[in-house]
Amino acid sequence: MSKNIALIELTTSHEECIYSQVKFLKDADYCITLVIHPKLRNQISSYELLIDHLEIYNFDSSNSFLKNIQQFAKLYKFLVRENFKKVIFNTASSRKEIILLTYLLSKKGVKCYGTIHNLKKLNHSFSQKLISQNIKKYFVINDFLLDVIPTKDQTISFESYYPIFFPTHEIQKLKACKEDLWICIPGELDYKRRDYDLLIDVAQNINDGRVKFIILGKANKTKEEVIQFFTRIEELKLKENFILFDSFIENEKFHSFIANSDYIMSPVDIKTDSYLKYKITGAYNLAFSYRKPLLSHIKFKVISDLEENSIFYNDKADLEKIINDLLEDRLLKKSIYKNPKWDYTFQKDNYLKHIN
Repeated sequence: MSKNIALIELTTSHEECIYSQVKFLKDADYCITLVIHPKLRNQISSYELLIDHLEIYNFDSSNSFLKNIQQFAKLYKFLVRENFKKVIFNTASSRKEIILLTYLLSKKGVKCYGTIHNLKKLNHSFSQKLISQNIKKYFVINDFLLDVIPTKDQTISFESYYPIFFPTHEIQKLKACKEDLWICIPGELDYKRRDYDLLIDVAQNINDGRVKFIILGKANKTKEEVIQFFTRIEELKLKENFILFDSFIENEKFHSFIANSDYIMSPVDIKTDSYLKYKITGAYNLAFSYRKPLLSHIKFKVISDLEENSIFYNDKADLEKIINDLLEDRLLKKSIYKNPKWDYTFQKDNYLKHIN
């Protein structure tokens, strides 16, 4: 059996899922070709030595139609010429290039696999349905998503893996004061995904400089909502309660902040059920990777990984009390991360059995 395999990411998203898969495949003696968007080039540099062959392709909408056609033809010919028997799509979602690639490769007898990051697309996206005609084995990135698969198509199978493993980074000691309570919110400052007003209100009511909310992602000050966020924390004199960034954070610095944080939090909009039915936030996997406890809304207690590893709050007043208790070390510590699933070998075996 050929041990050549291609792992493809044509977008600029979900690089955080690539390393775990590369490591799993490498440990199974696969010869790995990684196909990525050029903007991911620097991000994969810390584990590039694990990759046998690297290919760069850019299908941005800013390209001319002719250029994208030429790029596609080049990529398809490469995959056929190299005689891949298996191709894995790191983001197996509704791009026209993926629709066409999976169709053409399947006609050549190539088995296609892929991670689907939003299950809603299975039933609500026509292009995803086209992809599902040729990808019959999907991955999801949390066990609870296996229980909420919306499709009734019995020809498709699903397996979970947790992309919670990262290259070894030199972790810097960042905390100047050990009395500080660092609560990290990974991801760029984006009001469409998270409720930052909750953090502002909590910081204002607690009124303690030891509380640091780390918004671990770029705060784009060209956006009106970001400008309003900065204006509000300045007016309320809360700047000391927030650690913010105005540019892309390099991997080593990013992981150092995660490692130095006391708690991970993702204050997602609780008015929508997207994070209970279709997807998870990447903040969870970062918490799982570093075995950090989470601060989670009680609504998410139904997710077993969070039930095991979170302190839950019900509303703003509840969160304020929890943080005050954490500051005074009054909160009962519970045993976390005891499940065997957090082990590397467990996740590797789960992943490989789905493609072997």
